[in-house]
Amino acid sequence: MKIRRVVTGHGPDRRSGVASDTLVGPVTMALAPGTEFFTLWGGDDAASSPDDGSPHAFSTYFLPAGGFRFCVTTVAPERPSEMLTP
Repeated sequence: MKIRRVVTGHGPDRRSGVASDTLVGPVTMALAPGTEFFTLWGGDDAASSPDDGSPHAFSTYFLPAGGFRFCVTTVAPERPSEMLTP
């Protein structure tokens, strides 16, 4: 599955518009089958407005003081047969 990310921003004339429209793929882990992590947006500094909608810099999943992350996580339902498999 992919999630559509639409980002708006402001141009030099301060008018708003769509800065990007993309599909974001998940990060998965073998230890958690069926679980997907989508990091949609983030920054290591506080968000400010107005901005042009360009991506903010961030280096890790866990945020520093003043940083922000917007993520979506899906978790598959647990099935009894999978719980018995080592």
